[in-house]
Amino acid sequence: MTFFVQATALAVLTVWSMLASADDTRLYLFTNQYPPYNMTVDGTPYAHKAEDIEGMCTTIVKRMLANTSIDYTMKLRNWSFGLDRVERLKNHGIFCTIRSAEREHMFKWVGPITYMTGALFARPDSEIKLKSVEDAKKYKIGGLKGDSFTNFFKDKGYNLSIVADDRENPYLLEQGTIDLWVSDVLTGPYKAADTTNMGEVKKVISFMKTPVYLAMNPETPDSIIKTLQKQIDLLRQSGAVQQIEAGFGI
Repeated sequence: MTFFVQATALAVLTVWSMLASADDTRLYLFTNQYPPYNMTVDGTPYAHKAEDIEGMCTTIVKRMLANTSIDYTMKLRNWSFGLDRVERLKNHGIFCTIRSAEREHMFKWVGPITYMTGALFARPDSEIKLKSVEDAKKYKIGGLKGDSFTNFFKDKGYNLSIVADDRENPYLLEQGTIDLWVSDVLTGPYKAADTTNMGEVKKVISFMKTPVYLAMNPETPDSIIKTLQKQIDLLRQSGAVQQIEAGFGI
């Protein structure tokens, strides 16, 4: 083999090694339209670039990544689409995700990023009153596929109407197709205002305040998880996370 051929082969191997290394550390992150935690800048249902996505969780995740050398892409899709990719593909992650017992061994976890609180909402003119979430068993509840707040009721056998896009639920509530709608206590009013004309929805009851995380495919290298965890811990210790949360009403 001539020197030129050897040099060319070495160069090709070096390029392939660099590409493989980059591919092994690049992250592919998904989130969904869930204001004020995650949302598109222009209100459209999908986004292909990080700069087109904003919100409380998104801001914290971006700040966390900015303090590392990790390259990433970020897209906003519906929840079930993103979750499917993350369950199947290495270096894929989704935020912000409730860390339930069912999900514990499905992912590697970074966080907490922030906190969410579940709530049941009714129409503004509704006379529904609940002393506890158990009282909701006699009502039809609208929920989001794959959502932990929805799964809370699904696991207990409540009467549910589940959709793949949560923007449908405020409309179904307005039309009377469902009696109650389960969402986050901050997110519900945002979505109802964006998708209906019924005014501010009525919060009937709150339940299940819980931390939320960045959930990564289990084949993601531990070194990446440790790097990200260190950065979110530093952001919370410095008060940066709390400052971002305060800006969004927490």
